[in-house]
Amino acid sequence: MIRNVPHIVAITLVFLSFTPASAQTDRNDPLSKSPTPTTLRTATEAYYGADFADALRMTDLLLDDAELGRDQRIECFLLQAFSYLARGNDQSARESIRKAWAVNRELEVDPEEVPPRFMHAYYDVMQEIEKSIVTNTLAVLMFRNNSVTQHDELDPLSQGIADMFLTQLRSNSTMQIVERERIGYIRREMQLQDSDMFDKGSAVRFGRQLGVHYLIMGSFARIGKDVRLDCRLVRTETSLVVDAESRKGKMDDLMELIDELAKSVADNLGKSKKGAEASKINYEALLFYSEGLAHLDLGEYHEAFIDFDRATKASPDYAKAERRLKQLAPLVANRAD
Repeated sequence: MIRNVPHIVAITLVFLSFTPASAQTDRNDPLSKSPTPTTLRTATEAYYGADFADALRMTDLLLDDAELGRDQRIECFLLQAFSYLARGNDQSARESIRKAWAVNRELEVDPEEVPPRFMHAYYDVMQEIEKSIVTNTLAVLMFRNNSVTQHDELDPLSQGIADMFLTQLRSNSTMQIVERERIGYIRREMQLQDSDMFDKGSAVRFGRQLGVHYLIMGSFARIGKDVRLDCRLVRTETSLVVDAESRKGKMDDLMELIDELAKSVADNLGKSKKGAEASKINYEALLFYSEGLAHLDLGEYHEAFIDFDRATKASPDYAKAERRLKQLAPLVANRAD
């Protein structure tokens, strides 16, 4: 979703019309009132059909129209960026992002609803135009796997638990939370390893570079059929641990434990709000989702797509996994199994 653009026609709403058949089309899609709905829809359909050259051709035609509206112009530039990235043309993609930003200098995007590589290009552009890429105040780092048994099998949960914790904290807190994609971007810039994320001194230095006030440093351990979650809230300016929380319960109740922990942290910060209840996501689905994130971070989009699909089959109401599927669909459309 594109944020902070008044009355903007969100390109993700257009995409819903051309994702797999299980996706639902928004009946209130604002593009139905657009002056050029068919052409923009057709360009989006071409992108989702992995016909990136045709998507670029059609958006070029649209952008040549001097009467094209502001919202549609932004949509076209972003669709161009998506298509250029899919063809491996990062430089042209960044130029399209610059043009979109020039139309609206408060442009922000939701990392879960754009192609994975888009955020890297977006952050590059933000740095180049001397715009701060981080205005948030809290970051959730990957959780350390302290499990003695099934350690390797559970290792993907390090990212998965952090991702779900971030989601629940954002839902239940008024604080601004750094997206995991931004954390990964700065981490690559600093060339940090997983072990650096678990060391308090290194993590605090990372947090200062990220520009946040607080870090969540957590761990998990499977104990028989149970799981224990621990997290520390660290203030980056002082390196002091200002809060520590733990939860223990059945492995099958992992999502509920994450939700409880996030709500407790928000309460103790004095920044809580009434958020949506955690979805009933089972452990198997969360593990599949976590494995998908691991593949996603490595640029293995086909493998990630398979894992997210498995997650939705294990928990049909898993909205985050569904969004990831839509995100990756155009990038795996031409891949033969």
